[in-house]
Amino acid sequence: MPLTNDVSILEFYGENERYRCGYCKSSDTNYSDGMWAHGLTVQDYQDLIDRGWRRSGCYCYKPTMHLTCCPMYTIK
Repeated sequence: MPLTNDVSILEFYGENERYRCGYCKSSDTNYSDGMWAHGLTVQDYQDLIDRGWRRSGCYCYKPTMHLTCCPMYTIK
C-alpha cells in the first residue's frame, strides 16, 4: 500500500458485501465493507485501524460484526 504524506486516495467497493467465511466455510454468511487504498497517509491509516478496519495488501475492509457468521475481534 503506497503511503503518501499529504493525501489519501480510497476507492469504496461496497457496503455489507457477502462472501464465503474463511473460518466456518459457510457460503455467503460473512459480511464486510471494503475499499481499495491507492494512497493512504499514516494518520488516515491509524484512524481506520482505531475504528476496526483491517487490511490485506492494498485492500481495506471492516467486518460487519452484527451480520457476519463468525465475528472477528482484534487481539493485542
